[in-house]
Amino acid sequence: MQKRIKRLAAVLLLLLLLSSCASLDVVRTAGLRAFDAVLEVLPPQTENEVYVSLTAPDGAAVFYFGPDGLAMSVDLAPFYAAGLREEIFVDHYFSLPADRMQNTTAQADPLRQFETCLDAYPKQFGYHMQMDHFNIDFGGKAMFEWAKDMKINGYDNSVQDKDIVFVLNPEPFIAAGVDPEQVQGWAYAQVSVEINGKPAQVWKLLKPFDLQ
Repeated sequence: MQKRIKRLAAVLLLLLLLSSCASLDVVRTAGLRAFDAVLEVLPPQTENEVYVSLTAPDGAAVFYFGPDGLAMSVDLAPFYAAGLREEIFVDHYFSLPADRMQNTTAQADPLRQFETCLDAYPKQFGYHMQMDHFNIDFGGKAMFEWAKDMKINGYDNSVQDKDIVFVLNPEPFIAAGVDPEQVQGWAYAQVSVEINGKPAQVWKLLKPFDLQ
């Protein structure tokens, strides 16, 4: 009897793992399809023959994806204008460990290159249900998000007006003297998230763009 129970438990665990993998694959496929739609309206550029990059329409933030991995940078000028003290270093270039890309092959096609990056950093790829966005998380310091659908937010069927969003954790900037409500081009707002499976509101600095 105990052997049968153990076998049944093993089968159920295997089915659960297979179901989880299938769900992740569906999310990954949808994320790539949505990113391809972004590439069509916001053409990527080569950066120093290494990175492929997406530059914000206002030029104040850049998302990089290439053979050396994933990264994001922001212009600090509006933060200095909002009180950032020059003697305090605040990180404004965020990247993921490049060593995970060592066994990958550079791709000429931007979408295939981004797919290669997703495969190298699966834990950094996520989905923000309330915003109906996919995202790349830079260790809680910053995030790049793109809409699943650039017309409709599937969570509440509202108009999707945030096709891409550059996101910053405001705490290091506030600690360095920045008034987050005075940073030109960035919105200081609360965002709905899940923490340990429970809904919560957290403050973020957001730079959203409606690309259509």
